[in-house]
Amino acid sequence: MPVPDAVRSAFDAELRHPLEDTRQLRTDVAAWSAAHRDGDAVDGDRVQAVAETLDALLKRVSRKTTPLHHRLIHATARWCIRPTPALDSSRLRLDVEVVNETVRVVRRPELLLA
Repeated sequence: MPVPDAVRSAFDAELRHPLEDTRQLRTDVAAWSAAHRDGDAVDGDRVQAVAETLDALLKRVSRKTTPLHHRLIHATARWCIRPTPALDSSRLRLDVEVVNETVRVVRRPELLLA
C-alpha cells in the first residue's frame, strides 16, 4: 500500500501487530475523537471525519473480510489513535493520507476524505 514515505516504516510495523477486538478498537477510536474534537491543536471537524471513516471501516469487518483487509483496517485505526507524536495539523494531514490509501485498497471510495 503506498503510504507517505515519512510514515512507511512505522506503519509497516503497525501492520505486523496482532489483531485486536474490533469492538474495542471502535470504542478506542470514539474516545480518541472525543479527546481531540474540541482541542486547539487540530481541526475538530477533520478529527471527527477521520473517526467516522475509521468507524465505518471497522463496522464492516466480519468473518468475510479478507485477512489482508482486516489487518489493514485495524492497523490504520491503531495508527490514527496512537498517542505519539502529539496530534497536530501536520500529523493529522499524514493520517488522512493513510486513511485514504486504506479506503482505496479496501474499495470503499464513498469513504474518501477530502
